[in-house]
Amino acid sequence: TCTGTYLIMQADLDRGSFENTATANIDQPLVPADPGDPVVATLQSDPSSVAVTGTQSPALVTTKDIAPGSAASFAAVGDQITYLFTVTNTGNVTLSLPVLADTLSTVNDLGAADQTLSPVFQSGNDDLPMSFDVDEVFVYAVTYTLTQDDVDAGGISNTVTATATDPQGTSVSDTSDNGAGDGDDPTVVPVSPTGSL
Repeated sequence: TCTGTYLIMQADLDRGSFENTATANIDQPLVPADPGDPVVATLQSDPSSVAVTGTQSPALVTTKDIAPGSAASFAAVGDQITYLFTVTNTGNVTLSLPVLADTLSTVNDLGAADQTLSPVFQSGNDDLPMSFDVDEVFVYAVTYTLTQDDVDAGGISNTVTATATDPQGTSVSDTSDNGAGDGDDPTVVPVSPTGSL
């Protein structure tokens, strides 16, 4: 009986299975026709294979907050707010690069129709070709300029949904939380309008 130990690699998890094949060889001395000319035959067994199925658990966590240095509330048309958010591969398999859907609306859905923002990648990938590795964190930022509709409505609400694909082609997604840790809550920025005549 022979035993061996193998350390599972990330590529094995991404494939979803690992297969090991072994053969056994033995050198068998034969009786030679000439005693001075020894003969050895090598015998080989049939290959034997064992396949082990892995458990793939693709997952994303997305968090969106106001960037440090950006005010937590605004009061005038033209004020700018910068959002900073992260997408983390919290699963155990490599994912495709996340695709982002960033939606901004006024609080209580008052005022203008929802808007789509275009976040800009900031940091997080240190390999080529680019992929979304396990435990890797991607950082994005986007800046928004306050409008009159936002001021009239009393604030803006923003969420982003990140979607990626696992090695089997299945989509995995997550909607951003505001960092409070109590669910996928939108990031809300109040506006404090000052009326005067």
